[in-house]
Amino acid sequence: MDRFSQLSLPLSCVDCKTFIDAAEGQYKVLFALQFAGGMRFGEAAGLHVDDLDFKEPVIRIRRSTFVHQEVSTKTKAGHREIDVDPETMKMVKEYLGDQQSGRVFESKKGTPANEAPG
Repeated sequence: MDRFSQLSLPLSCVDCKTFIDAAEGQYKVLFALQFAGGMRFGEAAGLHVDDLDFKEPVIRIRRSTFVHQEVSTKTKAGHREIDVDPETMKMVKEYLGDQQSGRVFESKKGTPANEAPG
C-alpha cells in the first residue's frame, strides 16, 4: 500500500503537504502553487515569470496549456489574479533562482509542462 492510498477528497492541509513533500523537482513547486492558489494544472503549467508578482504576492493567470501548447483561457473570467501566501511565493522564487523571463514550468523539450510525472 503506497503512502497516498489513505488520502481522501477533498484533501486536508496535511494531505496537501504530504503530496507536495513527496513530489520532486519542478512538480514540488507546481503542486504547491496549485494547492495555494486553486489553479488548474494547465494554468500553472502556462505561467511565465512575468505573471508572478513577488511583492504583492500575486499570480496573474493569462493563459493555460493543452497538449504542450500555450492557449488562451477558455473565458475572459479565466484571466484573473490569485493571492498566494508568501511562503509559497518564496518557494517559487527559490526555484526560479536568477531566471527573469520565460516559462516557469517546462518539459525537458522546452515546451510547457503537460502532465504530472507518472
